[in-house]
Amino acid sequence: MEVLVYTQRLTPRVDYAIRFIFEDILGSRVRITSSYSEAKLHCGVLISYCRLKVKEGIHIVPHNLMIEDSIVRQKIEFFKWEELPAFFKTSKDADISFDIFAATFFLISRYEEYLLFDPDKHNRFTSDQSVAAQGGFLEEPIIDQWAYKLFGKITEKFPSFEIIPSKFEFVPTIDVDNAFAYQNKGLGRAILGTLRSIATLQFHDFINRMLVYMNLRKDPYDIYEKAFLILKDWPNAIWFILVGKYSRYDRGVSIQHYEMQNLLHLIGEKFRIGVHPSYRSGTSFDRVKNEIADIARIMKANVRLSRQHYLRIFLPTTYTNLVLLGIREDYSMGYSDKIGFRAGTCTPFIFYNLKEEAILNLKIIPFQTMDFTLCHQMKLTPEEALEIIMKLVRKVHAVNGTFVSIWHNDYMSGVSPIQYISHNEIDYIKWDDCINRSLNGIVYAYSWYLDFVADDWDALVADDYKVVFPLIKGKKYGINYIYQPLFAQQLGIFSPVIVNTETLKLFVDSIPRKYRHLEISFNTFNNLVYPTGKIQNRVTYQLDLVQSYFALSSSYNENTRRNISKSIAMGVKVDKKLPIKDFIEFKWENLIVELNDNDLYRLNSIINHAVERKMGEIYAAYSEENELCAAAFFIRSIGKVIYLAAASNELGKNNRAMFTLIDRFINDSSESHLVLDFEGSSVENIARFYAGFGATRYNYQHLIVNCLPWYLKPFKR
Repeated sequence: MEVLVYTQRLTPRVDYAIRFIFEDILGSRVRITSSYSEAKLHCGVLISYCRLKVKEGIHIVPHNLMIEDSIVRQKIEFFKWEELPAFFKTSKDADISFDIFAATFFLISRYEEYLLFDPDKHNRFTSDQSVAAQGGFLEEPIIDQWAYKLFGKITEKFPSFEIIPSKFEFVPTIDVDNAFAYQNKGLGRAILGTLRSIATLQFHDFINRMLVYMNLRKDPYDIYEKAFLILKDWPNAIWFILVGKYSRYDRGVSIQHYEMQNLLHLIGEKFRIGVHPSYRSGTSFDRVKNEIADIARIMKANVRLSRQHYLRIFLPTTYTNLVLLGIREDYSMGYSDKIGFRAGTCTPFIFYNLKEEAILNLKIIPFQTMDFTLCHQMKLTPEEALEIIMKLVRKVHAVNGTFVSIWHNDYMSGVSPIQYISHNEIDYIKWDDCINRSLNGIVYAYSWYLDFVADDWDALVADDYKVVFPLIKGKKYGINYIYQPLFAQQLGIFSPVIVNTETLKLFVDSIPRKYRHLEISFNTFNNLVYPTGKIQNRVTYQLDLVQSYFALSSSYNENTRRNISKSIAMGVKVDKKLPIKDFIEFKWENLIVELNDNDLYRLNSIINHAVERKMGEIYAAYSEENELCAAAFFIRSIGKVIYLAAASNELGKNNRAMFTLIDRFINDSSESHLVLDFEGSSVENIARFYAGFGATRYNYQHLIVNCLPWYLKPFKR
């Protein structure tokens, strides 16, 4: 069924917006007329796009924007229509209270980008200045949503009205800004890059360069075979290739290099190729002309697709130049600083040149997400990014739109944004904030705690301290190594979300090669697969204290209950008044595991710091004669309390004092959102002691990587 739209002023703007709504989004035939008599006699779906309704149908009052032929700042006031944000309200009595066509035209013509705006350092229009961001619908395909609401309004009055919308389409696109990290860039750039690595102490980069130059390692940006396998189910994928001359923002491989030409042929055999006009091409006709010609010459085919490098669009110049040079589709419509819908739609549209008040023969295909935006601008973890992407995909799918994502070969390479940071460069505030927010945060990982247990430690950090990995380092006989410090049972990688095995491996691979021996205990949330190392499964016991003391004590095994009863019968009493100095002396006198003076000094520092900040408590057990016979220090943080240090003398062992002490602690801490971590053990009797309180066994991984010279390896088995 055809839709007839009656309007008193049929302008190019009116025709453009109406056809986009009905033909492009809804897939319906539409005819626009200025004949009142034709509208009056029409028997089908009628939209009266005028001040007064012609007859029964859908009435929309037009906004002045649609009859103007100038570009002036418009008054924008937001409101809710059918639970959707809207603007350009024209009549509360009309069937559609706002001018849906004017709002659509404003967004897809990019009207606001012709006005004065505050550009970023690359002279781009930024998302925060957009009507979509200010109206809170940047992450909504709002025009498409309006269109389907309009369809619903029409079917209420014309139940037989049907549409044939397009089907949802996913189009992955890859920007090749820099085809190779090290190779094929000429001798001069290779030497300068190598010298820069040395001068800035980026020895990991220097080593990678040398290995690639000697053909001992594949160039990290050479991900093409892997990408082809990933994209085999999406033959509609598009690769945009940067071929502009080398400059500050254009650092690609020269199109004259035979390896670059081979790469273009390799990609072109499987996928569509578009030009990625260089940084300064947005207003330069000749520059774009040469770059398009270079690709066309190599591929022996016309180039019809384009995306601007750095998304630098200057309206309408950039698009008019592209049309004159034969480009038919552009994929630049999106923001670099935010995800979402720059033009308010996920449906491709023909570009409207506001300067000329005419359409151009150029289809604009908006994109919604980009790897750089998700990782660097929004600082999301891979898991968070995936969740946001899927949320946008569902929105696009709901309106049968086209979802376009941007990826870069350097991001796909797995060359991580992980940074190795030396101790004096670590931002303690950001570090501790990460531990506080981490799903697996634990007291061992706080900066102050690491300072107490280690003489020196560095770190691997990603996404501006979204993910952190402490490295406790030492040096002996000139050999650098990483070790697990005393009083820190588990470290590893900390993040607000669970880190997958690939990311864990990437972090371990990012540990500088100067460390010839690694011994690291990962936390219980880290599940590492590392074929080149030896992984031992170690044990800890944990007890959730959320239940009542009655429920918790009911889970004690028979042996534990019997020992508690014996201890109480022998007159053992527990209090929390033992001074730290006395605890350390008692610990020293009753060592099970050998500790030296330095170890006890570290323990003393931890306890003092924790007690002072009300994070720790010392429990002490006394015999009937009031003689100290057992003591334990518990440290709390982030939903967990750790049984960090304990000691019993012979009297305490005989009167089972530690059973009563721990029972008292469980009683005091019951019905709390704490988990008691006993810290192991692999010793059978000690493990049985912990399990007797109802604690659950958990495994954590201990990684050993031995890269010592062959003649030293036997000493570190």
